[in-house]
Amino acid sequence: REYLSTHEGEDCSHGHLTGKLIQDAGLQGHQIGGVQVSKKHAGFMVNIDNGTATDYMDLIRYVQKVILEKDGVALEPEVRIIGEEPTSN
Repeated sequence: REYLSTHEGEDCSHGHLTGKLIQDAGLQGHQIGGVQVSKKHAGFMVNIDNGTATDYMDLIRYVQKVILEKDGVALEPEVRIIGEEPTSN
């Protein structure tokens, strides 16, 4: 089954391949809400179950946090984020 996807990070971040960093951190298949780090290519996130923009942002932040802590590399999203994040009441 194929899913809609978005690319996480850049192909190369500070001399590191983003997908390899994510894969080596054991994050392939990690899921928040309806969005998952692709099992096919760790550099992509896929919407597997009605994922929301918030799910994507939460997963992006989680991956960034893990990679920064594990490898000291600050990943930046390749996608352009448009709009404002919802605020909780």
